[in-house]
Amino acid sequence: MLKHTKRNILKETPIHCILKTDIGFSLQGAKCLSLFNKLARIVEQKYCVTVVQYFVHKSHIHLLIITPVEKHLSLAVGYIASMMARDFNKRFKRKGRYWADRFYSSVKVTAKEIRRTIHYVANQIKGVNPFRCRFCSLGDNKAIPQIVLNRIGVGKSLKKLEDVIFHSKAPYQYRTKVSKTKDVQLVLF
Repeated sequence: MLKHTKRNILKETPIHCILKTDIGFSLQGAKCLSLFNKLARIVEQKYCVTVVQYFVHKSHIHLLIITPVEKHLSLAVGYIASMMARDFNKRFKRKGRYWADRFYSSVKVTAKEIRRTIHYVANQIKGVNPFRCRFCSLGDNKAIPQIVLNRIGVGKSLKKLEDVIFHSKAPYQYRTKVSKTKDVQLVLF
């Protein structure tokens, strides 16, 4: 269970959110993807949030969202989660939990953090071009808002945006710990 912590939301600051499912059903099915795309458009209008970028995995969803108020983030992600759970339970005539826990969120303040998050969310499947991937917002021709592009120093240059997406460093790096057991640890920058 995720510990409840207060989220410090700054105006026009992207927030990386992750929703994890509790069941062994893939979220990458055609019906789930179309429902998620529809819900993302609805929450943008209903709660005044901007879904900057997303990637739908088999077991979880990555979202990069900008919201003016903290409450709107919880309402928007909660709306997506509840509607997807309701649809799934109705389709398969079941009851019970659909999502593993509350959503995880991380506020990205600096341009470097935003660049790394954009790169991380876009490049979830190695060797697949995110502009041609149907599980990625870039593959659905969803443009990254200009306000975010200005924050990371890209402006209107498509070449610079592609450099961020394809050539930025990942937000983590795997290193082997020097010990007898040779454990692998995740080191955050």
